[in-house]
Amino acid sequence: MIRITKVGAIDRTYSGFGGRTLEVKRTSSPSFSTPTRPISVPELSSKQFLGFNELLGGHLSAVQIDIKGERYKSFMRKNGAVIDARRRMTRFSDVSCCAENFAVLDVSPVDSSNEYALKLFLDMQVKIKTLKYISLPPIETNRLAEMKSILRWWAKDAELFGKGIVPQVSIDDPPDLFRSKLRFLTELAESDEFPIVNLVYANPDTHPHQYATVWEQREKRVLFNCSGVPSGGRFITPGLGESPIIAIQRYGIDTYTRRTSTMNPKYYVWLQHQPAPMSIDEIDDANWQYHPGAAVLEWRIWESLPSEHVQCRCKLCRGRNQGEIIDEYCHDDQGTIVKNGLNYASKLHDSLSSEMEYAKVKRMITSNEMATYARDAINYRNTRLRPT
Repeated sequence: MIRITKVGAIDRTYSGFGGRTLEVKRTSSPSFSTPTRPISVPELSSKQFLGFNELLGGHLSAVQIDIKGERYKSFMRKNGAVIDARRRMTRFSDVSCCAENFAVLDVSPVDSSNEYALKLFLDMQVKIKTLKYISLPPIETNRLAEMKSILRWWAKDAELFGKGIVPQVSIDDPPDLFRSKLRFLTELAESDEFPIVNLVYANPDTHPHQYATVWEQREKRVLFNCSGVPSGGRFITPGLGESPIIAIQRYGIDTYTRRTSTMNPKYYVWLQHQPAPMSIDEIDDANWQYHPGAAVLEWRIWESLPSEHVQCRCKLCRGRNQGEIIDEYCHDDQGTIVKNGLNYASKLHDSLSSEMEYAKVKRMITSNEMATYARDAINYRNTRLRPT
């Protein structure tokens, strides 16, 4: 289990490019500081698919589960859907239990009066032995007393199984409601009841009040994870997109997990029976992250740039040029082109390279240099990475 020992450096400028650092103590392992990047399901899936043998590292891991739309309807009607969801959570918690792992439920807000759904979500998670924190779905209510009652219920039952809980709150709640919920949760977090609060991502450009509320809590001892963060946001020019990572970090968000979705089993079976691509041009689209520039590059643009512009020394790239990476991850051992190999490789690169970059970011926050870091990175992105 974890405990937030103190809030470290805080960028107190209104631009807030640096965010903050938190000192986090683990009961059985070395302490760590934020910002950081939890290992999450996209990276774990990619590691398994590619047979990648290197350790991902990291002190936290997020066990995400997609129960949106039709999945939610099936979850509420069929035993098999609940069993399948628990099986997937167990599989990913088993391979991530070396870190402090917490669950993230990718689901629409649940009405506070729907005790049936809340019971299903609790039972699905609480008996997973290798999961340290279970996740309370976003609660649809404007009454804090109801929310408090549900939190107490979950916390008590989770404690019986030696687990903590992670409350979730949707950033796209109305501003006043979001403010009251978040203030309430941070007060509980400061008493060490809920050290992690998960914020469900919404676009900062269209939700300025909600993100200003998060920024207002930047001196509180609570770890804010933002889930469902897209890999690329606004495209500046064809092939070059702007990652939302710097945009959310400047509000004091400590960790984040990428948006994830679960493939329909029928689609997976269909995909397995499709012929292999005849050329590299037929592989799945992939976005390649460039972290210092808060940029996302379409893989064809990434491939065409001079290698010194995008050279990376993470465990996946190891300083190799783009052609070498494509050759390794777009072909299997027999030389056959793998349709989605580069897509999986890009997810691993995103995780591993961001882990390296955050070591630099923490130093910059502490030395009050993040505004310069952000300015130079954006200039680099807009000049040297811009396609011609």
